Amino acid sequence: MTFEDIYTRVMGKCHHDPATDTDLLAVVKGFINSRYQEVWAYLKKHDPIFGRATSSAVTIVPYQTGTVETDGTDTVIGTDTVWIEGMIGRKFKLDTFAEVYEIEDVESTTEIELVNAVNDDADSELTYIIYQDVINLPADCMDIIAIKQDITGGLLSPIGLAEIRKKQADCPISVDPLKILDPVYYAWLNSSQIIVYPAPARQLQLVIDYTIKLTELADDDDEPMLPIEQGNILVQGAIADLLFYKDDPRADQADAKFYSMLATLARKNAFDTDMITFKPKVHRT
Repeated sequence: MTFEDIYTRVMGKCHHDPATDTDLLAVVKGFINSRYQEVWAYLKKHDPIFGRATSSAVTIVPYQTGTVETDGTDTVIGTDTVWIEGMIGRKFKLDTFAEVYEIEDVESTTEIELVNAVNDDADSELTYIIYQDVINLPADCMDIIAIKQDITGGLLSPIGLAEIRKKQADCPISVDPLKILDPVYYAWLNSSQIIVYPAPARQLQLVIDYTIKLTELADDDDEPMLPIEQGNILVQGAIADLLFYKDDPRADQADAKFYSMLATLARKNAFDTDMITFKPKVHRT
């Protein structure tokens, strides 16, 4: 059932034409989305795994081939390097210095531009490392439930961004390729990315268990993300709201029917789901 199907039925039940009653149509669309939010929240509350999904992200192997030369500016020149445009946005660190920089542009396979100038005098034949500790989340991710890495099966622990920054300041990343460190912690960087620590030193698959972000209905062909096309419950809820809007005495009865349908939907959905969830390991002493 599409958004158009829902609002057409709502207005038709109350004897209005969406093609001509455009001002009222805008109000009804708001009622539908309001009930949509309510249904979504109710189902999540009564079924812990409703609205959950899994996705995976593959970490990037650090690059440290060749040596580099710096002159105290934001330009870095490489020797025996093969830098590519895909490295834009990654972190850059010199072996002997604690500062970490971000790559702003890749001019060629042997020249990169950093966001900030290198805090050092001119030097050459420096070892370095280019790495990525930022992970893009699925576009529909609202909350993270768990992140599991595939090689050891360990779960990453969530901490605050300030804690991550402190750990990075103490030890950003090892430039020794023999020291394999896998991520142990993660923190939200922004609404669509997380940052992990330690920075991945090898390729891993991180399996992300998360709750889906509800997207409001906007276009006529949008369909609600509800089990088994339960658009009927949105129709009933919006009808109740429209009757309240018109001070119709039947509004209470329509609203009661909506909540009865909602309780039935929650019970049915709880029995229908078969999603496997991550559970932290319990260590006994």
